[in-house]
Amino acid sequence: MQILLRLAMKKILIVGQNSYIGCSFKKFIEYSAASEYVVTAISVRNDKWRSFNFGKFDVILHTAAIVHTTKKQKDSSIYENVNHILSVELAKKAKDSGVRQFIFLSTMGVYGNDNKVIDIETKENPKTLYAQSKLDAEIDINKLAGETFVVSIIRIPIVYGKGCKGNYNRLSKFAKMVPVFPNTNNKRSMIYIENLSSFLKLIIDNPQQGIFFPQNSEYVNTFFLVKAIRSSMKMKTWELKGFNNLIYFLTKQFGCFAKVFGSFYYNDSLEFINKKTYNVVDFKKSIDMTEIK
Repeated sequence: MQILLRLAMKKILIVGQNSYIGCSFKKFIEYSAASEYVVTAISVRNDKWRSFNFGKFDVILHTAAIVHTTKKQKDSSIYENVNHILSVELAKKAKDSGVRQFIFLSTMGVYGNDNKVIDIETKENPKTLYAQSKLDAEIDINKLAGETFVVSIIRIPIVYGKGCKGNYNRLSKFAKMVPVFPNTNNKRSMIYIENLSSFLKLIIDNPQQGIFFPQNSEYVNTFFLVKAIRSSMKMKTWELKGFNNLIYFLTKQFGCFAKVFGSFYYNDSLEFINKKTYNVVDFKKSIDMTEIK
């Protein structure tokens, strides 16, 4: 009976055993639904994956990527080789091995980093080598899709959670030092790591071909994000008033201001999957869980 039960379990291979999203998803599944899935993780830092048997898995979740590199930004080869070429090779091996679904984690950055709302009419316009390499991989992996090979592209916004590196951490450190902050009423798409893991489980349970845009139930306003971070540390925040016009001007002129005070979010028209079905943690609690030691 136990052998039959194990055969019925969905088998998932995570490519990127040390990636934050991959590790978090594995823990999420093992905690919430261990009896329904077998989850394995491998690294692609060497060529051992080429001889690894993909054929015993139902789903490949590809989370490995180069986001930042110490090499000069002019050298695009590392992004091209890892994020694009390697990803396509993995997808081809998955298809040839009879894997039913390939999930590729892409980025909201394929739309650029301008102050904008993204809807169904918005064209891709990557501004970084990282985003360009992800978009190139999307295009080539999608060519492999068919009736027996489902390709699910996930264009994720900023991900945050305990232990996550990146833009959120920089803002968090800044927020804890600044008790006064302006409210520009901007909107940002973000997603808490448990909500993302819940979304990925949903995509695996209901395999769908296409591009998906997961995000928290609520858009994030930078002022309220700073306030929530400081509140989790029992620190008060005061709203700085009277500078909105200046900040708006600076946001239009300088990219660093746009990243903090600009709007960059997915319109609800892109909500092919209801956010309520995978948002398991609300915004306030997600910040508390991220910040509290």
